Amino acid sequence: KFMKKIMRKYFSITLVVLLCILNATSTMAASSRYSRAVASYQRYMRMQNGRYRIVDIDGNGIPELLAHTWRNEVYTYNPKTGKMVCVGAIAYGKGYNMPIVYSKTSHTVMISSYNTGGSVREIYKINGVKFRRLVEAEAFNGKFDNGYKVNGKRVSQYTYNKSISRYMKKPINFNVR
Repeated sequence: KFMKKIMRKYFSITLVVLLCILNATSTMAASSRYSRAVASYQRYMRMQNGRYRIVDIDGNGIPELLAHTWRNEVYTYNPKTGKMVCVGAIAYGKGYNMPIVYSKTSHTVMISSYNTGGSVREIYKINGVKFRRLVEAEAFNGKFDNGYKVNGKRVSQYTYNKSISRYMKKPINFNVR
């Protein structure tokens, strides 16, 4: 009996030590991926004229880059290839610097452009290095057209607003100013 108790204690201690080592290793790997992504984004932004924010929108430990250059840009980072991946970009219309809006709750980001005829908003869902455009919402101000469109279909103002708010839970603005 005494020997069984000692063996059980030895096994338990060994298991705890092994789990601690494995946990530390995975944390270091995640930290390393995060650091490599940040370094890649900073290299890119040194060649650009603009402001940026680095934030982990999808909570996977690898941040995304939100950039205000001559356009609104969103990038994620592929740790396997070591390269930035463009999620979406939209040029400013008429010099308006529109905020980039993101939601950590919904894992989404919205980029916008305003021009003489109205506005365009694109919402992307980010999941690691994978992403997809969920919504392209257009609002026309009467200069060339009137009304609203979501993903190419004419809709009411209510449907337009609901289409945006559906994917932007607890939105956070990143303004250029």
